[in-house]
Amino acid sequence: FDDLEIGITYSEPIYSEIDEKKVFEGVVCADYTFRDITKFLLQNYINTTTTVAIYEAKEPHFIIGTSTGSKAARKVLKENKALPCPYPDVSVSDNTCDVIRVSASDLLQTMPDDGYVPMDTIIARAFKQQRDAGFPEDELVTIKEDESAVQSAIYVSQTELFDLPDAKLTWRIVIL
Repeated sequence: FDDLEIGITYSEPIYSEIDEKKVFEGVVCADYTFRDITKFLLQNYINTTTTVAIYEAKEPHFIIGTSTGSKAARKVLKENKALPCPYPDVSVSDNTCDVIRVSASDLLQTMPDDGYVPMDTIIARAFKQQRDAGFPEDELVTIKEDESAVQSAIYVSQTELFDLPDAKLTWRIVIL
């Protein structure tokens, strides 16, 4: 978590049967980092007009990955979480900085060290429009790139629910 690599671990117990009794043998685990999901999205949507963001279905809708390459976590000052950690090499364990998750709404607020990604603003605005419309899976939701301009690019978005109940995993995927 120190290096902003957050993810999911899936684990499954292994049992053998001895004298008709289940005997615990160990656990098999697979780790997936959210960064791997972002890399996948980047590789598959680079040089296309499609942008994809995956975020948790539950409030506050934390980011899992985006095709813009934006990180799912930020290192911030422990005393003021609105400010980025000015010490890039400092460990979170030294109590100067914290790592916090980024929500879909947070993409509207870039931090100086994040680097500005214009499509992140569009993703955040599409998320808000989708949320306000109740995340309709069978409807397209549109937003203008610049609400104040008479002529502006228009983005069309749609969300899909991705649900793995056995893994207690429920994400929303927004496609622009």
